[in-house]
Amino acid sequence: GTGKTTVARRMGMLFEALGVLPSSEVVQVSASDLVTGYVGQAARKTRDVFESARGAVLFIDEAYRLYDPTGRSYFQEAVDEIVTILTEEDFKNKMVVVFAGYAGEMQILLDKVNPGLKSRVSEVVDFPNFDHVDAAEIAAGLLEGKRLDVSRVPRDLLAAEARRLVAAPQWANGRDVEAWCRRVAVECATRGDAAVSLDAISAAADFIIAQKAPAAAVQPPVVDLDLSSLFLAEDAVAAPPSVELDVQTNADQNDDGGDSGGAGPLEDYDGALEEAATALGYGASPEKRQAFADAVASGNAPDDVVARVLKTRGGDPAAVASGLAPQISAFQKALRVSIDVRKRARDDDDDSAADPDSDELTEDEVLSRLRDLGPCPMGFAWHREGAGWRCGGGSHYVFDDDPILQG
Repeated sequence: GTGKTTVARRMGMLFEALGVLPSSEVVQVSASDLVTGYVGQAARKTRDVFESARGAVLFIDEAYRLYDPTGRSYFQEAVDEIVTILTEEDFKNKMVVVFAGYAGEMQILLDKVNPGLKSRVSEVVDFPNFDHVDAAEIAAGLLEGKRLDVSRVPRDLLAAEARRLVAAPQWANGRDVEAWCRRVAVECATRGDAAVSLDAISAAADFIIAQKAPAAAVQPPVVDLDLSSLFLAEDAVAAPPSVELDVQTNADQNDDGGDSGGAGPLEDYDGALEEAATALGYGASPEKRQAFADAVASGNAPDDVVARVLKTRGGDPAAVASGLAPQISAFQKALRVSIDVRKRARDDDDDSAADPDSDELTEDEVLSRLRDLGPCPMGFAWHREGAGWRCGGGSHYVFDDDPILQG
């Protein structure tokens, strides 16, 4: 709500007027428009987006989402392609690219994703939050645009009401001012007066602030129902089952000082084993994958993996070990399959020959193309699963008819 998109449009008009760009068009996309969710396709889609904006301004909103802390490779793939495109002669000095987002998250994007991206961002423009004076000026202009007379409200009183909005939770700058002005128009219509009064201004501000207030927790009503009468009919053949005894028993168990006694919410360690193993380089080579398989053979995560998860996910060592334990079995199986597949790929390249008249790729041809593409982004080899291929780490899957294999 600070005017980033508006400024980008003005930049397009300015650069066209100066002859820097042939068009004032602004192509607006978000980070999600650059990725597909499939390995190997994000770069192609990113390049298509840049092609569509050549000669114009490309505005990438919420660009900080291109940094994915969970390590999904297609976001990294999109950023790497952007860095490449920005240095190619076909694009260099032929378009303006604007990365927009919150300051803190954008700094993380520039610092962590690809070192080359930061060096290719020539200017950083900070858009500070509007203060109450700015908000009052914008509101006056918007209300006049709605053909409402604001002359009866002194500007200092309008700014005083704007100060209340600025101090409210989750101040959204221009978006909140627009919502405020729309509500002022409603208040004026309710009063049947096109001249804006201080009462209408204040009532509209009250409405917007009330919408921002956190909703009070609603407690479900306690209903005391006597259901015994439902079982007193003459044709009843059995007494209702007793629920009270079971509930009381569970309550007694919970009060008995066991593990459920108020330990607080459990940490989320889903996928943490693969994430830590990848970060520590266990997927970098067959030898390291074998070393990791040996390390988890006991059913416990290695100490360096536990330490890594403690650093990235938090918690205590016992909780981390407990959270990782259920993941080890599936991970061991994936590692064994990965190691076996690589061995078969080396030993059985000549086992079967493809039918030269067949359009359908044989399994060996698919596996050969997968080997040409390389391991999955986590460093694991591919193995057959169902109607496609899954990586040894278990996170990535490619169908047999995926264009990346057929092409």
